[in-house]
Order: sequence, then C-alpha cells, then structure tokens
Amino acid sequence: MLKIARASRTVQAALLMICASATISVLWALLRWGAETMHPIYMVFWRSLFGAIVLAPLFVRSGLAPLRTRRLPLHFLRSLCSLVAMVGIFYAIAHVPLAQGMAINYSAPLFATLGAALLLGETLHRRRIAAVAIGFLGMLGVVRPGLQELHVGVLAALMGAMGMAAALLCVKKLSATEATQTIILYGNTLCLPVAFGLALMYWQPMTWHNLALLAVIGTVSS
Repeated sequence: MLKIARASRTVQAALLMICASATISVLWALLRWGAETMHPIYMVFWRSLFGAIVLAPLFVRSGLAPLRTRRLPLHFLRSLCSLVAMVGIFYAIAHVPLAQGMAINYSAPLFATLGAALLLGETLHRRRIAAVAIGFLGMLGVVRPGLQELHVGVLAALMGAMGMAAALLCVKKLSATEATQTIILYGNTLCLPVAFGLALMYWQPMTWHNLALLAVIGTVSS
C-alpha cells in the first residue's frame, strides 16, 4: 500500500509539472501575440495590475493580517527582482525565438543555486556542482557567444533569468519568518508604481482586444 501511495504521489506530481509546463507554454505564446501590438514594458504593468486584482479576493478574509511585517525592505527587493525578471522575459519573448527564450529562462535555477551558495551559505556538493556546470554549458550552447552576434533579446532573457533567481532567493530568505500570504501580497503589489512609471514611456490607447488579452495573461501568470 505504501509503494502504491508513493507511486500515486509521483504520478500526481508529474501531472502537475506537465500542466505547469503547458500553462507556461500557452502564456509565452500569448505574450508573443500581445507583443505584436504592445510594448513589452507596457504589458508588464498591466500583467502586474491584473495579477494583483486576481489575487485580491484571497486576502479579503484575512483582513490586515498579511500586511504585518518587519521585513518590508526585503519584500520590496523581492518585488523589484520579480519586476526585473518580467521586463527581461517579456522583452525577450518579443525579440528572440520562443524556444531560445524559454531555454535561457530555464537557467534561473542555476543562478539561484549559485546565489544560495554565495549569499545564503548553502553547501554545494560535487554532484550539484557538476549539474550546475553542465547546465551552464547547455545554456551557453543556446546563447552561442562568439558564433553569432549577442542579440539584445538574448541579453534580456539572461536578465530575466537572473532576476527570477534573485526573487527566488529573496522568497527563500523571507519564508523563514513571513507567512506565504504576506510574501505573495507584497511581491505582487510593491513595485506596481515602478511598473506604472516605466509603462508611461510606452503608453498607448487600450483596445478591447488588448485588454482581454492582458487580463488573460495576468490571470494565467498569477
């Protein structure tokens, strides 16, 4: 019975990972579609706004409890890193092939592993070092520096991956003392004014088509 239960949990985990991967693929396709008529930074703001709106009902019952924190600077840093990640990823989606952009974006765990060792004091064993080294070699194979011009979209994808890794490290640090609701709340709201300020430089009239597309993107990615 125990083996069956473990196998069942493994299958469930695998199915969840498949669903997550499929969702991300659909999200990236929607972002590429939206980038045909909207600037990536403009899309980042609306994605963040709709994401905050979608998550708002989750905090209605909790009242002001999720707002209580003594680590507001770290929450802001986490939110800023997430914003940098979104700007990099959205820009990359608009300017490089999706397969290349996704491959570079998946290097975020590699940067997070190095960051955890350098900043959080985590130990890197030989197997993990080897895995990280192989991962970086694979990423270099995708980027191919020296064999082709280093496109700004590739640099944006790398920026997005590093921003995501930094956000993950902040979450790991925050999770030691902060509630999950608090981390989610501040992570999705603190940098909205910054995103709005950046979006103003690329503001454009909103169409119903773009509004619906941005609402779907914000909902799916929340």
